[in-house]
Amino acid sequence: SLLDLQEDQLGAPGERLKRRLIQWRNSACGGTEYLPTKLRSELRGFKTTPGYPLHFLDFEACDVVLPHHAGLRPYERVAFQWSCHSLDQHGQLTHQEWLNTERDFPNFKFARTLRECIGDTGTVYVWSDYERTTLCKVLKQIEEWIYTDEVEALRVSGFSTLNELQDLADWLVVFLGPEDKEGKRKNAPRIRDLHKLTLKHYFHPEMLGRTSIKAVLPAVWRHSSALWENPWFAKYYQVDASGQAIDPYKTLPELPLGEDEEDEDSVVEGTGAIRIYQELIFLQGLTEEFKRNREQLLLQYCELDTAAMVMIWAHW
Repeated sequence: SLLDLQEDQLGAPGERLKRRLIQWRNSACGGTEYLPTKLRSELRGFKTTPGYPLHFLDFEACDVVLPHHAGLRPYERVAFQWSCHSLDQHGQLTHQEWLNTERDFPNFKFARTLRECIGDTGTVYVWSDYERTTLCKVLKQIEEWIYTDEVEALRVSGFSTLNELQDLADWLVVFLGPEDKEGKRKNAPRIRDLHKLTLKHYFHPEMLGRTSIKAVLPAVWRHSSALWENPWFAKYYQVDASGQAIDPYKTLPELPLGEDEEDEDSVVEGTGAIRIYQELIFLQGLTEEFKRNREQLLLQYCELDTAAMVMIWAHW
């Protein structure tokens, strides 16, 4: 057990040791939540720089070995869905979302609709580097498609002129920040990673040493009646037979996906979302009902991912 070790046995100095010390010092006797004032001060600082509105953003995408679309390489990313909860300085929370339901290559419309949502101002909260790296890939794709096939690039983007598509690429360049010496864009000026903040500053014993959003949300949720009563999140409040609050991801309803009465499912993680999306786009003979059900499964899952970030942020 980690608790059988002494402090000087936890490893060499560095970021890993700092995290181990947080967990080691707050795990004894059943454990206690670690929520330092430094975390709260950082969050307050973000309200000024980059500032309001606060956008909580999540993407769903897939990297498949056999590309869905002509011209793509094996494992080239296809971004098919985003969800965004936005909080303004007056405390008003709104939710916007986009899901591709067509067979055309979706990435340029994905970026186009995202720009319409988050614009040029505000703080963009994410949970991991996935959103930044995905947009870097989309930027590269726009540049390559303009060079190789302008007509097809315009068709799948929905724009009528090449200048509009180039303007979208220019927006991505500004949003993602300048390239470093290796040609990487790792310092997006508006993006703030809640997962990195968790590693640096937050621990709850019920996370069991994990820092994914699927581990942090249940630990926060189970002990925060303020979140249960909040009208933003009340729809996720359910209790088990013992009266304990259920993990919100386990409250997402299952929906029928076929004629078989046992063919019901819910989406509660990323690989499940990819599977349901591929069925939505490519499965032959889907009725409108079962197509809508797959859309709903994807939408409710991605919405909860960004609602979860708002819940954790509010708790902090």
